Amino acid sequence: MAFFVSLYTALVLHAHHVYFDTASMLAALLVIGRALEGGAKRKAGRAITGLLRLGAKGAEKLVDGAWREVDLATVQPGDRLRVKLGERIPVDGRVVEGSGWVDASTLTGEARPVEAVEGSMVLAGSLLT
Repeated sequence: MAFFVSLYTALVLHAHHVYFDTASMLAALLVIGRALEGGAKRKAGRAITGLLRLGAKGAEKLVDGAWREVDLATVQPGDRLRVKLGERIPVDGRVVEGSGWVDASTLTGEARPVEAVEGSMVLAGSLLT
């Protein structure tokens, strides 16, 4: 709009107070803003993809008194799962037996692993260290 007002003012009214610089600055700011937004969207997309890769593909589930490797789609609330040292926790849950240190830094941003004892809640994608 400032460009057209300046054009009219310069050509028709022969005035010296024009605002071409305002129009140029506005266009530049819009282009810069869109470039920054595009970069932020790409970065967020890569972060989401990285989080999805953290997830486990299967889980070790207690079935009829024996531990069996099962697909995550078959895990139901209330199932007992076993996570070994160095593995990622497959689903959100509560520790019912044992204890350990859980590194959830990729999910929560905490710098150090947290101790998980019986009754503690743990997050899917966390690493049992």
